[in-house]
Amino acid sequence: MAMFTPSFSGLKGRALFSLLFAAPMIHATDSVTTKDGETITVTADANTATEATDGYQPLSTSTATLTDMPMLDIPQVVNTVSDQVLENQNATTLDEALYNVSNVVQTNTLGGTQDAFVRRGFGANRDGSIMTNGLRTVLPRSFNAATERVEVLKGPASTLYGILDPGGL
Repeated sequence: MAMFTPSFSGLKGRALFSLLFAAPMIHATDSVTTKDGETITVTADANTATEATDGYQPLSTSTATLTDMPMLDIPQVVNTVSDQVLENQNATTLDEALYNVSNVVQTNTLGGTQDAFVRRGFGANRDGSIMTNGLRTVLPRSFNAATERVEVLKGPASTLYGILDPGGL
């Protein structure tokens, strides 16, 4: 049986390459001129889930549902340590930042070289439950001076991120 392998060399390859990389740039325009000559400008508000808050409790989060939602509309338990709390406690490590979050206890940090926590009795050093901006981090210490807030998602909703322990992330 003969197998067909597509070839994208020459003019076809350059055309495909330019379409793949030009399409996102064309889509990212923020103003458009219509047939009538009117200019339409699109603006959007910043994401409130990642902005700094003016107090101890933020009004919205994106941890539990992966979309920006008000905290009162989320059926899961999400504890948030805001930037104001981090500043007032002078937190320099993730352990210090999570000091006031219930059912989160520091575990073996391998001599203080990495962040490790047990949530509601579940967890291990390398279970992948410590994330930065929703992505698993390979850094042993993920808390730094640029950290604006720390969110803890508790319970079985952690399966949303692939963590099978019911303790949370």
